[in-house]
Amino acid sequence: MRKNNREQLVLEFDNFYKDAKDVFIPLSKSNERLSYLDKLYSFNVCPGGRNGGLDKRIIEIFYGNRPIEHSIRPKSDGTITRGMEIANGATLTYSRSDDGHTFCILSPSLSTNMNPPEDAIILKHIKKPRPLKALTKLHWKQFISYMEVTCIDGDPNIRQKLTVLYLRNFKVCIINSRVQDRKIYTLIKFMVKWIFTIGISGILVSYANCLLCSS
Repeated sequence: MRKNNREQLVLEFDNFYKDAKDVFIPLSKSNERLSYLDKLYSFNVCPGGRNGGLDKRIIEIFYGNRPIEHSIRPKSDGTITRGMEIANGATLTYSRSDDGHTFCILSPSLSTNMNPPEDAIILKHIKKPRPLKALTKLHWKQFISYMEVTCIDGDPNIRQKLTVLYLRNFKVCIINSRVQDRKIYTLIKFMVKWIFTIGISGILVSYANCLLCSS
C-alpha cells in the first residue's frame, strides 16, 4: 500500500532520529577547535530531547552549560545572595509536527548577563519527504557559526560572522517569543515604498514644471 505524504515525512524523520548520534558526534570531533568547545561546554546529541529523551518528535544537538564565575547580588531587604554565573551553549533542534513537517531551529548561546537579540532562528521548514541527512552538513556549519558568534568563548572567523549575518537577515527569527518577518523582506518593502514615493513625487514635480513652463 502506498504511503501518504505524512507517513513518508514521519518515516524520514524516524530514520534520521535513529542515526542522529552517528551523524553529529563525528562532526563534533572533526577538528581541534570543536574539541575545545566540547571540553568547555560538553557536546550532546539527544534524540528525544534533553529532558529524558522521551519525545520521539524532537532531536536536540547542543553544547551544554558551564560555570563562569561566582556572583554576589544585593536583595531588597539588604541581604546578599551568592550564586554562580552560567553560560549555555547553542542548540540545533529538529522538531516534527503532527502533520509530519520538520522544523530545523537554531537557539543561541546565552549567559547570565548577555543575550543575543533573537530567541531563535528557523533554518528550515521541511514540508516534503526528503532524507534529512542531506541537510546536516549545511546545518552543522550554520550551528557552529552561530555558536561561535553568540558564545562568550566564541572566536568566529569572517565566514562564520557572515553566515550569522545572513541567517539573521534572510531567515525567520523569533524575537520576544514572536515570529518576525524576514529582515530582508522588510528592507525590500521599505525600498519599494521609498522608490515608489520618490518616483511619484518626481513625476508630480516634473508635471508641475511642465505646467508652469507652458503657462
